[in-house]
Amino acid sequence: MHDIQAAIEKLRGASVLAVAASLVARIELDDDEDEVLRTYRASLQAVRPQLIGAIAEGADRVVAEQEEVPA
Repeated sequence: MHDIQAAIEKLRGASVLAVAASLVARIELDDDEDEVLRTYRASLQAVRPQLIGAIAEGADRVVAEQEEVPA
C-alpha cells in the first residue's frame, strides 16, 4: 500500500483524481477519527463532484463509513 500511495503522491499536484486517491488511502490506513481525518473527509467531499470511476467509488465508500460511525 505504501508503494501505491507514493506513486499517487507524485501525481497529486497534477490531478484532482490523484488528490482524492491520496485522501482515500490515508483515511483507510488510519483507524482513528481525529481532526486530521475529518479534514481529509471534508476535502474529499469538496472534490467529489469532479471524481470518476474507482476513485469516486472509493470516496463514496470512505464518506459513507464515516456517516455510519455513531457520534
